[in-house]
Amino acid sequence: MEDSPASVIDIVTSLLTSAASVVKTTDEKRWIDQLAERLVGVPTIGLAGRVSSGKSTLVNALVGAQVAPTDAGECTRVATLYECGAPECFDVIGFGGQRLRLPELAPAQLGMPLDDIDFAVAYTPQSRLRDRYRVIDTPGLSSHEITSERATRRALVDHGGLPQPEVTLFLVEGGHVRQDEAEFMRAMGASRVNTILVISRADIAGDGVMGEEDPFDVATRHAQRLLHERRDLASAAIPVAGLMAESAEVGISEHEAATLARLDGVDEFDLMADIDGGSADPTLMNLYTKIGLYGVVHGRLAASGGAIRLSDWLIERSGLQALHRAIDDRFRLTGPVLKARTALDALQHQAWRSSARAEILTLIEEAELDPRLHCLREVVALDRLVQSAPTSPLLDELERLLHSDNTESRVGVAAGSGADEIRDAAIQRISSCRTMKLTTFSGVEREALTVLERSYQLAMGEVAR
Repeated sequence: MEDSPASVIDIVTSLLTSAASVVKTTDEKRWIDQLAERLVGVPTIGLAGRVSSGKSTLVNALVGAQVAPTDAGECTRVATLYECGAPECFDVIGFGGQRLRLPELAPAQLGMPLDDIDFAVAYTPQSRLRDRYRVIDTPGLSSHEITSERATRRALVDHGGLPQPEVTLFLVEGGHVRQDEAEFMRAMGASRVNTILVISRADIAGDGVMGEEDPFDVATRHAQRLLHERRDLASAAIPVAGLMAESAEVGISEHEAATLARLDGVDEFDLMADIDGGSADPTLMNLYTKIGLYGVVHGRLAASGGAIRLSDWLIERSGLQALHRAIDDRFRLTGPVLKARTALDALQHQAWRSSARAEILTLIEEAELDPRLHCLREVVALDRLVQSAPTSPLLDELERLLHSDNTESRVGVAAGSGADEIRDAAIQRISSCRTMKLTTFSGVEREALTVLERSYQLAMGEVAR
């Protein structure tokens, strides 16, 4: 189909090639070339949330290796892109473009003042960074760490040197999105298309492991409520226990699994007392620091099946598997659209600072006339609706279009339907859009109806060819 998401990349790539030919400086051309490279590379995930909300631990779980520091060193106060590369090293990039390469993945000292650092790039030969996604870890929001908050805002709001992520994971604690967090999410362009809420530390939600209710059940309720309350900011909310997920991915030894399995019949309160008192087996104490009390108490049965079985249980129970599914769902169909929109937004932002501003803006306007970029208008219409009319029924229709990968699903008929049936369904939906315009008073909804009408006209045009 002509306006399928896959073709969007071709159109925007061609636009970037044209833009590179009209800019006047080598730096601008290099920047545009890098933007084009990102279009054909793996997508980017960004992590945001408050300081110490578990972002770096989740980065390690997503990457499948302990690449991000979880202590309070200087690295944790700099926005960092984790990218596949060898040998392992850490590049610090200053505001003036200067680059300092350090031969460690997580150096304790960064070699220049924090206030002079724009961002960092950590290179490590991890297969997920090569095959699935790159990851941006940010220091986080804080009322005390001014340097950390500035670095986070620069990375995700101000279009700094880092690539803009196609999908953002926003970590929240306690089942609440605070006012400053909601404001930050809106500033970074959070929407139901590109943002997933992560309820962090789900293994200690509610009254914890020894409470009457399983912490994950409490965290799941938090997620459901947040998704209802913040449907303008995200389309999924996933409870995750980052520590359990990280340890499962980084590695559990057979000795650790066997130690845990031997405790299967021990009373939970006695087990907790031994851990709290420091009298437990050293291997168990080490495992406790790796997977937490929930993992120790509830992972004993799985541990009887060995390290692999325990790791599988930890990945499933921690919520990491559900998070992967949510991420993959967004990348599967809307990934190309999100990448194209990110590149187009970045080019438009750069154009206003370029000496070739008029030429670049003209090229963008010409490209936007291509019907294959209409899906980007659907994304914009969805974003505006969630901000101004979050209860509008048009939201579901726009989301359905963005997740449709064929003409039949776009007009709402069964796969394999004939041309006449597709055309009739498209005509009916066009007529419905026009009728709704007559009774709709919201300008944003009328704009969305115009976009929807064009979507169905394009679908009808598909069967005419």
